[in-house]
Amino acid sequence: MSAYTHIQIPKPQDPQTFERGMEVLWRCILKDPNVQLYGRSGQSQNGVDLIGCRNRDPECLVGVQCKLRTERRLLSESEIRREVENALAFRPPLSEYHIVTTAPTNTRLQALAKQLQCEVMTKHERNIA
Repeated sequence: MSAYTHIQIPKPQDPQTFERGMEVLWRCILKDPNVQLYGRSGQSQNGVDLIGCRNRDPECLVGVQCKLRTERRLLSESEIRREVENALAFRPPLSEYHIVTTAPTNTRLQALAKQLQCEVMTKHERNIA
């Protein structure tokens, strides 16, 4: 297994290639052969590039936002917040939402993701009560 530790897959050159690659990956992750691109470029997508169902269960709708980034152009906090807000307005409601990116790992943005997850869960629990 250690033979693979020094291999790096090159980043796609354009967002469409990245989205198509993620479509194949998320079909495997979700165990849903029907994961597909949602809409097309220029259409309002409510923060979702890919749509599918975990284990093909229509009650477990999953949205994925794909963000192709370079070392110099990272995701911003405002961009992440905007995408999450858009995804919260998706209908029917998503049971899961993921933002995937080629940007390097960033502890500040990972902390933001956890914070947003807690905020959404708390808001959801208040709405149920």
